[in-house]
Amino acid sequence: MTIQFEKLKARLLANPKVKAEYDALAPKFEIAAELLGARLLANPKVKAEYDALAPKFEIAAELLEARLRAGLSQAELAEKMGTSQSTIARLENGHTLPSTKTLLRYAEATGSRFHVRLSAA
Repeated sequence: MTIQFEKLKARLLANPKVKAEYDALAPKFEIAAELLGARLLANPKVKAEYDALAPKFEIAAELLEARLRAGLSQAELAEKMGTSQSTIARLENGHTLPSTKTLLRYAEATGSRFHVRLSAA
């Protein structure tokens, strides 16, 4: 399963806090990032690696979206979950693939509903 960059970007930018931060930084980085991304993804090996990482980033985006929707900082969420802020950061940046138990705790702490969906490839 691959989430398209523009779809992910649109979902994240629907949050006013994320949009304000993005708008402040976008003029400096957007054009360069799009050009670089297009050039890198033209390489089949890079594209395959990108596609392999996409599920991790989709989960990370969902987690970040849930925390922002709940109006919590990483530190506040960590306290509610009984963990550290650095653990929340690792979950949200895609470096750590969470267990189902962690996802359930995250959902509860953010007032979200957890569900799994598998779709045809």
